[in-house]
Amino acid sequence: MPRRFAGETSVNDRKFKGSGQNAVPTRALVPTGGYSTTRCLTGRITTAMYFGLDFRNGTEILRDKHGKYATHVFTETAEQIIRNHNTSKPLFLYLAHLAAHAGNLFKPEEAPPEVISKFKYIKNFYRRIHAATVSVMDDGVGSVFRALHEKDMLKNSIFMFVSDNGAEVNPKEGGYGSNYPLRGNKFTQWEGGIHVPAVIWSPLLNLKKPRVAKQLMHVSDWLPTLYRAA
Repeated sequence: MPRRFAGETSVNDRKFKGSGQNAVPTRALVPTGGYSTTRCLTGRITTAMYFGLDFRNGTEILRDKHGKYATHVFTETAEQIIRNHNTSKPLFLYLAHLAAHAGNLFKPEEAPPEVISKFKYIKNFYRRIHAATVSVMDDGVGSVFRALHEKDMLKNSIFMFVSDNGAEVNPKEGGYGSNYPLRGNKFTQWEGGIHVPAVIWSPLLNLKKPRVAKQLMHVSDWLPTLYRAA
């Protein structure tokens, strides 16, 4: 390891003189099996180009999932957690899929070819891929639902499907969404960026029929609400 080095965040940052917070430089990390640029403390995360091997749980390098679709991996992990859970204790399972989202700068969205082929009737190529990513995620949600049922946990569960932010509406940023009639978009504090829908399902609600709740809530309300329910 060299005595002096630039605090590099990725392969394309070789000339950037960083803050000196990195323990080892990029060129020393790559041969040893990869790195996570989001954990490099140079204070220069201004691009979506994060290169290197992914981490599992932020602690170990993920080596056995190369070529596998992330939505499938996340779903399978969630199913395993449910199957191995001791039902005498509460379970909080937070499943944050990458789909439907931009994967990287060069291929904004990816989906299995066999799923994309189901949406040939969609003329726009990017819309077709987006539909496929949502379809795979939808199947994954169904698989988690089924795993809870098979474990006999569904009758005592609260199932939530929540959006993280409003849509990106600027095509130059890879977005083709719409937050109408709300103003603003993703990354903004306007309602178009923070006012998002959510779906809650649970036998514990004792509803005679589904209903739409128009009251506002904040993400910080989830923790005390779910803690009380548990």
